[in-house]
Amino acid sequence: MAGRFLRGLIAVSLALMLVLAVVVVPVLGEAPPAAKPEAAVAAPKPAEALLWADLTVEQKRVLAPLAPEWNRLLPQQRKRLLMMAKRYPKMSAEQKERVRSRLEEWSKLTPEQREKARHKFVKLYQLPPERRQEIRRKWSDRPVEAVAPAPAVPPPQPESPVPEGASAVPSAPVQQ
Repeated sequence: MAGRFLRGLIAVSLALMLVLAVVVVPVLGEAPPAAKPEAAVAAPKPAEALLWADLTVEQKRVLAPLAPEWNRLLPQQRKRLLMMAKRYPKMSAEQKERVRSRLEEWSKLTPEQREKARHKFVKLYQLPPERRQEIRRKWSDRPVEAVAPAPAVPPPQPESPVPEGASAVPSAPVQQ
């Protein structure tokens, strides 16, 4: 009886090893599907690593005011802006206009003005919530006329060394 049990156990063990040899071992020897050349797909870049050229058309449309400086932004800034751009289609028209105008205003600030704004923001949020609410209420209650519009500074015009009407291309000397 023990001999019969032992032979059955050996037969089951051999069958199990055969299944392992035929099914599992070839699978283990293969490269993962993502590493196969025919299935190779570029892994998406993390949001904060995206360059301007990597953004979708919709993201570029929303973030257009920041296009010239996008590649110089810090990774956490890019990430926050991309999260905002993702929410943008679901925003109300008023919210979209506020986002658009604030992005334009921010893009026009000098680095010094931006640093000053960041400092004020941090300082404001260090205040107790009641004081912040009071400041927000005062700010929103002020008349629109009290807000001075930002002075429009025309872009500097490059000075041309060539007088108006003259050709910028020197003429070749006439040879005889």
